[in-house]
Amino acid sequence: MNASIKRQQFRSDGIFGVMSNEQGNVFCVTLEHAYQDPLSGLWVPKVAAAVYTCVRHPPNRLPYETFMLYNVPNFQNQSVDGILLHVLNFNRESQGCIGLGQEVADIGSEEMITHSQNTFDAFMALQIGVDSFQLTIS
Repeated sequence: MNASIKRQQFRSDGIFGVMSNEQGNVFCVTLEHAYQDPLSGLWVPKVAAAVYTCVRHPPNRLPYETFMLYNVPNFQNQSVDGILLHVLNFNRESQGCIGLGQEVADIGSEEMITHSQNTFDAFMALQIGVDSFQLTIS
């Protein structure tokens, strides 16, 4: 299943978006770590808006199989590698990877994504037999 992520909120507690399938149906919400741009002061993600090939990635630093984005451009003059789609709920649980969840929830001082494990498991079930797919991020 090819997919797309449309980023919607750029905040200090994360970059929040929605992931859709090829038909444009929203599958889940996404969360990426927010970094403050030193020049503009705006909150930005590590992964630039572009089309990426995502390749199945075996358990390594995470104890489960996932997908990794390839050819991510440099960020703030540093090379970027190891960007994964994985389970996470809070901005602080990522260093640039993309978390999948059911909905965005406000817990007072910050927002988070909910039911990440179940959402990620459902995403991986859709990718059974798929070794790579295209992910468009805007």
